[in-house]
Formats: sequence, C-alpha cells, structure tokens
Amino acid sequence: MSFQQIIQRIRRGDIQSIYTVFGQEVYLQEVFERNLRQQFDEDSLEVTAVDLDEMPFERVLQEADSFSFFSPKRLVLVHGVTFTSAAGASQLTKQEAKAWEEYLKNPNTETIVVLYIHQDRVDRRRKMTKLLQNQTVWVDVSVMDERAVRQQVNNYLQEVGLVLAPDALDELLNRTGFQLTSTMNELVKLQQAGGPVDLEMVQTLVPRTLESDVFALTNAIAAGQISKATQIYQDLLLLDHTPIQLHALIVSQFRIMFQSKILHQSGLLEQDIASHLKVHPYRVKLALQSGREVSLERLVGFYDELIETDFKMKQGIGFQEAHFDLLLTKIHSL
Repeated sequence: MSFQQIIQRIRRGDIQSIYTVFGQEVYLQEVFERNLRQQFDEDSLEVTAVDLDEMPFERVLQEADSFSFFSPKRLVLVHGVTFTSAAGASQLTKQEAKAWEEYLKNPNTETIVVLYIHQDRVDRRRKMTKLLQNQTVWVDVSVMDERAVRQQVNNYLQEVGLVLAPDALDELLNRTGFQLTSTMNELVKLQQAGGPVDLEMVQTLVPRTLESDVFALTNAIAAGQISKATQIYQDLLLLDHTPIQLHALIVSQFRIMFQSKILHQSGLLEQDIASHLKVHPYRVKLALQSGREVSLERLVGFYDELIETDFKMKQGIGFQEAHFDLLLTKIHSL
C-alpha cells in the first residue's frame, strides 16, 4: 500500500495492531502518527515510548503484551529499531527474536505497536525484515524524489485551500532543495501570512539555504562564469562563512558531480544514483545538470585542483581568502 492509502484507511478507522514506519522523512512520520492519534479521544489512548538505544527489546515485548487499566487502547512507539540491517543484527537476542516472532502471529488487539526504522535502507534478506514486511503494515516514509515531493505539496495545498502561484511553488521547492520536511515547514509560515502566495512572498519569507548558494557557486565555476562565481563567493564570506567551510562544501558538490556523471554513464537512473551515493535525489539531478556540458576528464581535473587547494588551506599555506581566486585561475586553464 502507498503512504496515502494507509492514511486513508486509518482515517476510516481501519487500524491494525502493528505498523513498521521505514525511512527518514520527518514530515511523513509526523503525519502518520498524528492521524493515528486523532482516531482516539485523548482520554481513551495511553501512549508509551520506547527507545531501543537506551532500553532492551524485552521492554517492547512487555509493553506490547500489557493492558491498560485507565484507557481502552494503548499506543507503543518504538524508536531506534536497527535489527532489520546487518549492522543491527545483535540488537535482538535469540530469545527476544523468537518471542517477537510469536507476538507477530498473535498480537495483543488492545495495543497498537509502531516500530520506527530511522534508516534509508534495510537488509531485505534478513528474516526479521521479511517478517515485518509480511506481518505488519509497512509504512514507507523514505525520502521522496522531486516529482513525489511536488505531488505531496500540491495535495496539501488542495487540502488546506492555499493558493500558490506556479512560479512561487517552483521557487519554494528550489529554495528548500525539494526537501519535503523543510518545504512543509515553510508552507506553514506562508499559510500564516494569509491570502494567495506569490513569488515575491516566497522570496521575502523563505530564506535561501547555504546548500543552494553553494550549488549556484559550483555551477558558475563549472560553467566558467568567473565573475559570477567570485560574486557569490564574496557574498557568502559576508555572511560569515569561512573560506575553509566554503571550500569543503565546493569539494563535496564537485565530488557528487563527477560521481553522478560516472554512475549515469554506466546506466543508473537518478534515484538509483542517489541511493548509491546516499544523498537526496534532487542533489543528484542538479549535479547531473551542472556536469552535462563538462567532460568527465575536465570534472576530474577540477576535483584534483580542489583537493590540492584543500590540502594547502588546512596546512596554513598562503592566505585563505586568496586561494579561491588562484583556484579559479588554475581550473580554467585546464
């Protein structure tokens, strides 16, 4: 089932005993939990949180099997689940794993258990992962691609009756880097401003991120726009970002550019590249756009110069502020 189908079922009162919430998109986690809680009166639901970073899994079993004397329903929120990955295999003892398997076959109908897997990946070969996928409601809240984020935002706008001009929506998504949680947080601010939202409102109320400015900077460098790159760099210095900090971000962006280009040439799609590099799909899209007109050989040359400059800056060789101008000169002589 899709995320939206699960939410619709919950709103109809079709609530299951065990949910597994997989992924790191905070906004979707909040939507899921809020809709679950809203199906009960405040006095009719007892909520317990268990953090497996601090407690043994035995505590989950105890809470799941317990009954409340004060509320007809109990909600047990279990954070820090890692036993679906190879690295977290030791999180369950053999006895706990066996007891949990038995519980999955016959869960306590008076308790709703929600397992949160705050990870981008799970080991689907593991027995416990298969059990959760087959015997619980698997709620996918992993990071969305650009198209899915836009659809989610449009659904929200329709639901709350907020009108956003097309160019304003594009600017909002670009400023938040198509990060759903950030986008929804900014939408709440725009909603509080009242009335239809136009481009000027977004430009005034939604701040640009350092990531978007660094992307514009690296894009200008790759395109050979020296004066534009210099202006963006100087603006960022005026905002109290240090040369070493900015250089590290430039290195990171160029690394994603040439890695994405290599993986794309090998036949991988944007979503697969993002998963492989463990970055947001939107960053991969921008990286591929920036590197489209630049040969792989030249990108690698750029990166080599960046690494050499990085070494000099960390060793205290020369003036930090002068390294950027020298770097531009060397890069565009390649």
